[in-house]
Amino acid sequence: MSESNLKCGSSLRSAAYLFAATIALAGAIGCDSGCAKPPPPSSTGPSEKKAAARESFAARLAAEIPAQESPWVIAHALLAFGPDLHIGEAAALNRLSARWVQRSDGRTFVALLGAGTLGEQHPHLVLKTLLHVFPTSHATAAELVRDLAKTAIAEFEPPTTFEQRNDVAWFLEAVARMSLPADRPIRPGGPTPRELAEVALATLESGDRLVENALEQSEFSRPGGSGGPETHGVFAYTCGGQHLLQGILSAAEHGFLDDAQRARLTKRLGVYRRRLDAEYRFRQREYDRAIASGASEILAEQMFGMFSLKLLGHGLEILGRAHRVGVGDPSQIEQAVRSTRGKLLGIFRRLDDDLDPDRTLLKSLRRSRPAMWQLWFGDGCHALRGLSETDDIGR
Repeated sequence: MSESNLKCGSSLRSAAYLFAATIALAGAIGCDSGCAKPPPPSSTGPSEKKAAARESFAARLAAEIPAQESPWVIAHALLAFGPDLHIGEAAALNRLSARWVQRSDGRTFVALLGAGTLGEQHPHLVLKTLLHVFPTSHATAAELVRDLAKTAIAEFEPPTTFEQRNDVAWFLEAVARMSLPADRPIRPGGPTPRELAEVALATLESGDRLVENALEQSEFSRPGGSGGPETHGVFAYTCGGQHLLQGILSAAEHGFLDDAQRARLTKRLGVYRRRLDAEYRFRQREYDRAIASGASEILAEQMFGMFSLKLLGHGLEILGRAHRVGVGDPSQIEQAVRSTRGKLLGIFRRLDDDLDPDRTLLKSLRRSRPAMWQLWFGDGCHALRGLSETDDIGR
């Protein structure tokens, strides 16, 4: 897999281009109420079929791990499958440590993607994931976390550029899960965890202005292609800024926010809940336009499923975390969880029933369209994690 295809931003832009091209090649036209609709994922139906679809989707992802191993793949697979994950005969954690963690001149780190190396796309992705997945009693993980954290904290620079603000989500969540004192500098001369949380919160507020404006329109729309936050708002950030919100929720969970900041976070969550529904309907309209333009129905459904997976999977993670932290109205969160869960499981069932009954989609994408493969795999892992973190909510 090429370096450019491994970068999340470029993967999303490439896949977005493919969806746009699907429409454009057929001559995009308007769509009235008679257009075909993507199969409506519903929360109704036999629970055993939903469970089977979930297990089937997990099996699809598990088969891909050894075929495309990298720090990014292992980190996402640990989210989906938990600390007992094995790659072949080796524990995934041992594999990650032995093959991908570098130790040099007193530093312990995972190389960043670039210069021909397969690395983590965002600084501290692996550190954050280990803290998220493994209990503190796990001796091997605890030792690796200690060493990675020592280097990360010593080398952390306060975010000043767009790229640094984009990456701050993973470090903020790692710092939160380490339960560092909220008002003590992370390192001499550095910001406190509370100040770092404020950077992330202010970044999200600024980016959300575009979302809030779009929500006031008769039809929600999000910008296409790529661009900075001045033109694309929160959508300029990885996965549409959803990682920023996750990081801030972790900061709230571990006491990094004061009352005023929690109130601001509650408002962000309210905007996000509205966006979750509006953006899903936006993807449905994209599907309508593709079908109306004469595009392949299977390809259009695959694209609809792929982009919806990114939204819904991260959405369940966010909603589950908000429910646990006590941010937002519990009944509204539970309703959103039920709706999001139903749509997500509907996508899983469509894969089995119609889109990919032979389970060849991911294998084919890995070989021919690696940018799309990455979205299906990475966002699929977030989806499985989101389901596991919300299993007991809204039942």
